[in-house]
Amino acid sequence: MDDRNSIFRESIRSVGLTTSSRIAFWRRELLSWTSNGKLDGSIYEEVKCSSSDIAEHYIAASVLVDQLSESSAALIDEDVRRTFGANASDDAMRTEERQTRLRSVLRCYAANNELIGYCQGLDYITSFLLENCGWNEAMSYHILELLMERRKLKDLFRVGLPHLQVAFRQFNVLMAMHMPDLAMHFEREEIDVSMFGTSWFMTLYTDSKFLPKHVVVRVFDAFVLDGWSVMMSVSLALLKSFEKRLLAMNMEEILHFFKRISDHQNMLLKPDTFKEIHFDATRLLAAASEFGVSRRLLCSIEESMYTDAERQNKIERRVLAEKAVVELWDELLSRTMDDVKCVCRKPCSIQLPVEDCEEENIPSTATAAKVSTTASALADSITSWFRRGRSISMLGNGTPFEDTAYRSRESLRFNSTG
Repeated sequence: MDDRNSIFRESIRSVGLTTSSRIAFWRRELLSWTSNGKLDGSIYEEVKCSSSDIAEHYIAASVLVDQLSESSAALIDEDVRRTFGANASDDAMRTEERQTRLRSVLRCYAANNELIGYCQGLDYITSFLLENCGWNEAMSYHILELLMERRKLKDLFRVGLPHLQVAFRQFNVLMAMHMPDLAMHFEREEIDVSMFGTSWFMTLYTDSKFLPKHVVVRVFDAFVLDGWSVMMSVSLALLKSFEKRLLAMNMEEILHFFKRISDHQNMLLKPDTFKEIHFDATRLLAAASEFGVSRRLLCSIEESMYTDAERQNKIERRVLAEKAVVELWDELLSRTMDDVKCVCRKPCSIQLPVEDCEEENIPSTATAAKVSTTASALADSITSWFRRGRSISMLGNGTPFEDTAYRSRESLRFNSTG
């Protein structure tokens, strides 16, 4: 896995992926890892999932669209009218058709994920996915679901935007590490990361206002491969490229600067080094890699945000989540086919407080870490099982449920006996 990722990483940085291989790469990488950063052994069965299976899942998910609230539907419609064409070529498809497809995917996701619903920023990401998936709604919806599960986008968009706050904290720390003079200058001028970083992180640069499309797609490929460390590194590289100019500005000038350069086509940027990085994906990714931002470092910064009491609360919530998932498994086995249909349609209703951190960075005992891993594994198994259209009658020995539920029970037994 590490060797393969190294090859892809070098390819993305140097020449980029071909259009024909991009979707397969996204699916393989997003399916390769569980939500807490562990290698998923079921990848081979998932990747083989045919386009017809993905289409059937999208059709089944679309059944719930009629239940979407009027306020959510109205918000989606408003954003679609404003943003639908930001990521599409002018001659790619008629405007009306692009609007319809973007609206359909956003409504479908909001209807099937009540805890997330719809949030501004999803329109840009989904529009970007549609264009790169050939405006295939089912495949775009499939990739969107994977991004939500495997790259912490659920925490980015759910109520309170918790991961956005984490991202701001991480970027503040990283900026202080790599650009201390600029960090101090921003503090004196009362410039907060949220003033310029919100659109960067909430859209993953897919709004194409700050970076041109041919650069965005390369950055997005790297994000799929390495997660949030890429977003942080790229943002640091961009900020570093005009650090000297920002140091000579006051608060009003800084805000005007960020507003003005949000349109990369105005060609007003100086110095020339920023233009080169701004329009050259290879140089941008190379510059970003020099900062050495890793998942482990980001996890360490995130954990520093919590008090001892909050860390203990997180451990306790993991144990409770484990018990809840095992109880759900037992309940599913006792239900009839009609009773379980609602679960089949809405697998993402299973919510687990499992962080996307490497196991050694989770502030817990070996028991809690084991509980976290097995709880996440069971949730992933439940979700993938129903996403492949499997029914409750197909559950039995050797299924993902059976194996993971057994390991979950063993984890609970281990926890109760110390």
